[in-house]
Amino acid sequence: MRYVADWFAAGVATDDLLVYVDVDGRGAEALTADLVARGFGAERARRDGRLEIVSLEDLRGVHGCRDGRVSDPAGFAGVRVAVRADAVARRLDPAAYRALEHDLARLCRRSRVSVLCQYDGRTTGRDQLAVALGLHPDWVCASDLSLRHRDHVIQVEGLLSTPNAALLARSLDRMTEDLGTEKVLALDLRQADALTPGACEALLEGTRGFRERGGHVRCGLPPDRAWGRVLSHLLSPDDDSFELA
Repeated sequence: MRYVADWFAAGVATDDLLVYVDVDGRGAEALTADLVARGFGAERARRDGRLEIVSLEDLRGVHGCRDGRVSDPAGFAGVRVAVRADAVARRLDPAAYRALEHDLARLCRRSRVSVLCQYDGRTTGRDQLAVALGLHPDWVCASDLSLRHRDHVIQVEGLLSTPNAALLARSLDRMTEDLGTEKVLALDLRQADALTPGACEALLEGTRGFRERGGHVRCGLPPDRAWGRVLSHLLSPDDDSFELA
C-alpha cells in the first residue's frame, strides 16, 4: 500500500483521476485510512472527486471502461487504476483472470490509463509469480526492488540483495525472453543501492538465455562502487557476452 500511496500522490501532480479497486470488499473508509497512514491525502482526494474506490464488478464501468473502451474523464489528464491482481486471481477462474488482465493492458495501450497490478510477495507462489511476470514483462516493482524494461534497456533500482535474487533473475529472464539479439542490451544499475554476490549471480542467470542466443549485455554500474570486482570474479574469462561499463 505504501507504493500505491506514492503512485497516487504522483497522480495528483499530473492531474489524474485515481481509482482503487476494492477487490476484497474492505470498504472505502478502511482503504482511505490505509492510504492516509502511508502519507497520501486520500480523504481530501475523495472529497474533491479525484479518488474513487470501486468494486471489482464496477471496474469495467468506471468512466466508460466497460467493454474495453475508455472515455476521457472530464477535468482530468488521465486515469490511474490500482488493483490487487493476486486477490482478483483468487476470485476469478484462470481464463476470466487472464481476460481481465488483457483488457486492462488494452486500455493502457489505447488511452490515457495506467494500471498498477499488485501482488503480495508473502503469498504469491512460484507458479503465480510466473503468470504475473508473463502478464507484466515490462515493469516489476517490489518493496525494495524495481525493474523497468523498454526496448533494449532494463533499468534496475533499489536493493539488489540475496533475498531478491530469485525475483531479479526471473524478471530479467522474462524481460529478455522475446528480445532480439541484434542490439546490445543495456542493463542500467546506476541507481541501485546495493548489490550482493547472490544478486550478481542472479544478473548473470537472468540474462543467460538472451546471451546464449547470441545477445550481448552491457552492464552500467555506479562509478563510486566496487561492485564490478564481484561481477568480474563471477564472469568466465572466455565469455565476452556480459560487459561491465
